[in-house]
Amino acid sequence: MVVVAHEGVAAASPQQLAPRVPRRRGALSDATLRLLVDSPNEVSERRLRALATRVSGPVLADRDAQLTLWCLYELQYRGLAHVDERWEWSPAVLTLRGALEASFEAELRRAVGDLPRTFADVSRETGLVEAFEAVDQALPGPGASRYVRRSASLAQWQELLVSKSIYQLKEADPHSWAIPRLAGDAKTALVEIQYDEYGAGRRGRQHSQLFAETMRLCGLDPGYAAYLDAVPVSVLALNNLMTMLGLHRRLLAGVVGHLALYESTSCLPNKHYAVAARRLGVPADAVTYFDEHVEADAIHEQVAVVNMLGAHLRDHPDDAEVAGFGVAAGALLDNELARQQLACWRAGRPFLLERVA
Repeated sequence: MVVVAHEGVAAASPQQLAPRVPRRRGALSDATLRLLVDSPNEVSERRLRALATRVSGPVLADRDAQLTLWCLYELQYRGLAHVDERWEWSPAVLTLRGALEASFEAELRRAVGDLPRTFADVSRETGLVEAFEAVDQALPGPGASRYVRRSASLAQWQELLVSKSIYQLKEADPHSWAIPRLAGDAKTALVEIQYDEYGAGRRGRQHSQLFAETMRLCGLDPGYAAYLDAVPVSVLALNNLMTMLGLHRRLLAGVVGHLALYESTSCLPNKHYAVAARRLGVPADAVTYFDEHVEADAIHEQVAVVNMLGAHLRDHPDDAEVAGFGVAAGALLDNELARQQLACWRAGRPFLLERVA
């Protein structure tokens, strides 16, 4: 049963909160998910630990590995339908997750190189603005939002929404892991941002709910992770980065830096998306999410960069490189996803693995 929330947004019943177990995409996800749909037991634990020993080679562009990592991470969020909740803190699950994370982080660090060191002098010479500009110059975006504004078809618009939905339907949650770990001005700034993300006390105004309504009005399934089977590896990797940064206390500055990146770079793209939506003639209420972000993120940018990240690095200058890693890795994966989208769309090919509508 679906209960209708205030302000026209449908609220999911408890049974709908956990996403279904996705389709397997390779040997690792197949073996892992087959074990997780059973109750925890010694045999399954032993087999999961054995899987961890087989994790080797690149995982960044491996959809099988990224899907497995996403599912293991989801146990820390809403869980998976028909998967025993006791798996969340299983030592064997954490062992397999740790093996995947180690390879994932190592690949990302190699990919961004020395770029995170740009943030090493933010409290002295360079300044945060200059550090963000250095990342942008080293990792320039392909201009995907401008393409969407001018040229995207309705089918491509739907693909854009589906690609974004894996994060947007849980918007703010990965970064909220930082709240109990921060202190002082940085904590106050983060909570100020998250308060807006979660609707500022108004039911139905949570940004995740606004995005769900946008999907519904555009003819798409607004269910949480409903399109997990359809999204390419670049979408999974981007989402896994956010969760990895959020879950590890040693990467606290990384998730703070990543949020600062998002808040400082989303205003203009959301303006482009709003223009595109109106050009395509989607229902007016489907544009609310993007209009909301144009307004909110214009304010959040200063709060996130100066009051949150700046305050944290002022109190913890040794965290600068980790913060830079969160910024650079986020920009790297954002740009790679956008480049793949543009390449497909300009060639007249779908970006997603399955048709949606």
